[in-house]
Amino acid sequence: MYIRVSDRPNEKEYSRAVCADPITTPLRFSAAVLSVFKEKTMSLPNDPFMLLSYVNTMLRDKYASLDELCDDLDASKADITAKLSAAGFEYDANLNKFC
Repeated sequence: MYIRVSDRPNEKEYSRAVCADPITTPLRFSAAVLSVFKEKTMSLPNDPFMLLSYVNTMLRDKYASLDELCDDLDASKADITAKLSAAGFEYDANLNKFC
């Protein structure tokens, strides 16, 4: 049995895969695949300073823009900017970070 893991795994795909063969299927998931699964399904931090750190790190390491990050993580750009604006941070598109 082969498991197709998309670049956007969801809980249903994961639970179906694990339940398909409970003895061998979990062994087929590498640590990298599981980390991608956790990253994609993880909720954003509620604390504005933790959110700032997380978003700026993701923008620096993986995403060319805030729009791209929000699309990929299925997050609301308005919610992120509102939370960070309330803490005194604004998005600078030229620097691709909140400051």
